[in-house]
Amino acid sequence: MTVDTAWHKSACILCENNCGIQIQTDGRRFAKIRGDKGHVATGGYTCNTALRLDHYQNGGTRLTTTILSSAMPSTFRLP
Repeated sequence: MTVDTAWHKSACILCENNCGIQIQTDGRRFAKIRGDKGHVATGGYTCNTALRLDHYQNGGTRLTTTILSSAMPSTFRLP
């Protein structure tokens, strides 16, 4: 994949602060993340959580399919 060198404005959704961020992408991954200095509420500030969004979105332990328990009643199971 090639890194998209354009910065895209977004916001972190992991807590109530909704830090304004800018990201550069590499396919589905975030190549770089920085605070958005033009964001009205946060003015460029980002916490460490926002700076690690790629880890949360693409981490190796993230579930990629649903898990259905065999103990679930059959009425709740998918066909």
